[in-house]
Amino acid sequence: MKKILFIIVLVVILYSCKSSKSSLVTQTEDDYVLAYKTSILYFCLNESTNGNFNDFCTDNNDLKLSAIDTYHINLEDVKSKGMGLSKKIRIIDYADYEGRKPIFSDCVQFAFSKEIDSIARDLYKRKGNYQINVTEK
Repeated sequence: MKKILFIIVLVVILYSCKSSKSSLVTQTEDDYVLAYKTSILYFCLNESTNGNFNDFCTDNNDLKLSAIDTYHINLEDVKSKGMGLSKKIRIIDYADYEGRKPIFSDCVQFAFSKEIDSIARDLYKRKGNYQINVTEK
């Protein structure tokens, strides 16, 4: 009885100490498009706030642009689009707004527009499906 109990405990210990295993997951077009749009949103917000959005992300332990690497998105492409979108934001001159810019709402509207959606879907189709290496514990 002691031998069986010992073997069971040993198996449980060995199983719990095993290394994580990896599996390949095919990335969907919607995943790619969302990562692309999110990356453009990040750069639009960061440029519009003179880098303060990046500081906010860093201060709050945010992963920021982890999706770019995961989905093989061209950093310079989304950076230039996001920064370009930020330059289109104009000051609102209504009395209640006191000359402020609608940075957040305009960046969201730009990044998640049909135009950006179309660009992202086109890029995905040109690049083809990706397989992402996902580590499970």
